[in-house]
Amino acid sequence: MSNSVNAAAAAAAAHYYENSVIENLSYQSCYCEENVYKLAERFDQHGYYGYVLFITSLSQQTPVWCQKSSNSPQSPVIWDYHVTYMLTHKPVKQHMAAASDSSTGAGCFVEPLGDSCVLVFDQDSTLSFPYPATDYCKHAFQFGKMVLPPQNELKFRVVDSKSFLLRFSSDRRHMKVCTGDQVRWMAPPPSWPLIQGEPEQGQGQGQDQREDSLAPMSVFTAASASASASASAS
Repeated sequence: MSNSVNAAAAAAAAHYYENSVIENLSYQSCYCEENVYKLAERFDQHGYYGYVLFITSLSQQTPVWCQKSSNSPQSPVIWDYHVTYMLTHKPVKQHMAAASDSSTGAGCFVEPLGDSCVLVFDQDSTLSFPYPATDYCKHAFQFGKMVLPPQNELKFRVVDSKSFLLRFSSDRRHMKVCTGDQVRWMAPPPSWPLIQGEPEQGQGQGQDQREDSLAPMSVFTAASASASASASAS
């Protein structure tokens, strides 16, 4: 991916949001779901609205291209899962006579970014931050170029950002390796406190709810994910 293409994409996306919203973002490598929580929280505080996208596969060996940790621009990183943020709605700037968009459940005055536009924010990607969703899918997931075996076929789960901020919890146990009495981190943990969302019925506070308890969610295959993202913005 050339620098000129990245620069053009960044310039095209810039007028859809205030740049100050994404300044000084929290980030910790290998903790994409918590990074996305912090990003969704920031957008929510500024009146924007979007969705959180979980990407995984049956084998939990999920190839994602254009990742900073890749050894080669042509090679994917194999994650057990990956998480990104998709911005779809912005605050209404004009007089508040405009009706609240009840279809999003955002509970504030928002409007689509325009022209079925969806922007993907992936802090682990070599693509510009953000990047148009359709083009992001082409490059990061190799849509139309790569046929994956069934066990590695990409699966997508989408949850609205309000539900994600309300329900998401992680005790980071998936990043710990226990050997006898010794506990080792697979990657250094974030400096911020554990994120503790409201527990679902039958789950205790602090229990890992990265995917299973984030309802309502929809499951998509690669063939339908891009179309669904575009529909979310219209």
